[in-house]
Amino acid sequence: MPGEIPTTGSPTNGRTQKVSITPEDGTEIVLNCTEDVPIAPAMNAPSVEVQSFQGGDYTSFTQDGGYQSITVTAEYKKADYDTIDAARAASKTCTVTLGDNGFTGTAVVTVSAGPTIAANGKRIATMTVQVDWTHSKASGSGD
Repeated sequence: MPGEIPTTGSPTNGRTQKVSITPEDGTEIVLNCTEDVPIAPAMNAPSVEVQSFQGGDYTSFTQDGGYQSITVTAEYKKADYDTIDAARAASKTCTVTLGDNGFTGTAVVTVSAGPTIAANGKRIATMTVQVDWTHSKASGSGD
């Protein structure tokens, strides 16, 4: 079919970082990412406030043991898109692993259709995947 957008096939020469997503009671999805992927998510910083009290100041802070969300761009595959979207619609969490044996945690994963990019002279459809981590260091299985 003329104008059809080809797929890239499997990652070559180790240039893509593996991102594994496994919905509850589902099968593993491995994303073919188009950019660098962190080996672990950034940590949330504590909220620090300086407040006045009886003519002086004191500092209060609230610690958040969770992790910041990450967003990756991956090759669009309809089956993967539909699986991630179905898990989101059913309010299911996913187990996400960054890299072959990197950070693993529980997250709510959302997906949206991304732009078409050019790679090696071909047009490649993409999707944007957002990972919102739902666990903290103490309760999760993160590194």
